[in-house]
Amino acid sequence: MSKAINRFNDHGYGLIRQIGTNDRSEIYEKVPQLKLLGVLDQWLHVDLREDDQDPRDIPRRIKPRFRMPSSIPFIDDAVEEDAQRMAEPYVILYLLENSLRHFIHNTLSQKYGADWWHKAGIRSSLLNEVKSRKALEGINKWHAPRGSHELFYTDLEDLVYIMRKEHEVFKNLLDLELWPVTFEKAVKLSRNIVDHHNPLPEREVKRLKQILEDWKNQFG
Repeated sequence: MSKAINRFNDHGYGLIRQIGTNDRSEIYEKVPQLKLLGVLDQWLHVDLREDDQDPRDIPRRIKPRFRMPSSIPFIDDAVEEDAQRMAEPYVILYLLENSLRHFIHNTLSQKYGADWWHKAGIRSSLLNEVKSRKALEGINKWHAPRGSHELFYTDLEDLVYIMRKEHEVFKNLLDLELWPVTFEKAVKLSRNIVDHHNPLPEREVKRLKQILEDWKNQFG
């Protein structure tokens, strides 16, 4: 065997093995790759042992997922999954906004009475918008009404306007530098996505959860 090959094998690599001679020629065998696994532990200092376990018995940790068509026309099941996932932020927004509406309604009812909507000096543009929405419901009597009080015909930014307008009463109950901005920015931006049936990223869902928790703690 040549000196070069001897030196190579002497280091324990065992990649080439002489299996015979032919006249003056030497015949060598390359050790198959699978047989090399036995010496990998010498190179990498790891313990490699044979395992007789049937590969079919090994649990599959990675399961390929194939996108399936949805039962709804023109969409795949990813949209259905988004719809189910979006139930959580919808519930948070529903609770948060309704809590805000009842908070405003109860607070101004204590100040002006049950008919506060017509006594608090609400701007005419908002009064007219609410009146128009209620009139539209009157035409479509077959459909359930939006709410029992005018406040439930307003938008989220209208609620912020009312809090700021009545700052003298609301400033004793919450931070008017924080909460109006929270509702008109963070909450409204997420609400716009949910209202138009788009998926809300998980980081925004977490933000809504924190806002709801902070709102609860404000009055807890």
